[in-house]
Amino acid sequence: LTRLDKDTPEVTKLPLSNVFESEDGKFGTFKLVEWALDGKHVLLTQTLPSGVTQLMSFDIGKPEKAVNITKLYGVETPTDVHYVGGNADTIYGLKDGLLRKQSLTTANIEIMLQNVRSYQPYSDDTILYESIAPDTTIQIGIMKNETIKIIKKKIDPSVQHLLRYSQYDKHYYFVVSEVNGATMTLYRDPLDTPAGAKITPFI
Repeated sequence: LTRLDKDTPEVTKLPLSNVFESEDGKFGTFKLVEWALDGKHVLLTQTLPSGVTQLMSFDIGKPEKAVNITKLYGVETPTDVHYVGGNADTIYGLKDGLLRKQSLTTANIEIMLQNVRSYQPYSDDTILYESIAPDTTIQIGIMKNETIKIIKKKIDPSVQHLLRYSQYDKHYYFVVSEVNGATMTLYRDPLDTPAGAKITPFI
């Protein structure tokens, strides 16, 4: 762990708890997935020398409290994982098209959305998502406190999108861009659009 300081950076070695497995005394490699908003927890993937991967949640203040998510959930371990905002005891993840919220303390699973092929969380209560219906219609939406607002629908299922959300100067902006595309569409304050009204692009 390196605490950045322009004059005297501080480097601290953190011990690995017994939830981290090794093979012949070797722990393999680690890859950073995401820092939690509390700045104290980090999601890691550990790849053992054999190629086996495990998903971990690591508390830099209490290394002994690390959670081996792969061991906790087994075959229910999700992909594309993110912490739920500043709550490092819960993660979002995808499994078989289901966006789920999963506890790291009780092994509880809550299904949030279905038919999801990509998503991006924002803060503690907002999720951007792209889903594909059985009729192959693509739906881009935003869910805040479990209330859903549909931003855009498309027919071509071969096109995937990048989704981003941010606040600037008292407004919220939702950006939609095709993967490998040359343009983007910007929506301003989409959640303020009245129910039933069409959401039109800002740019």
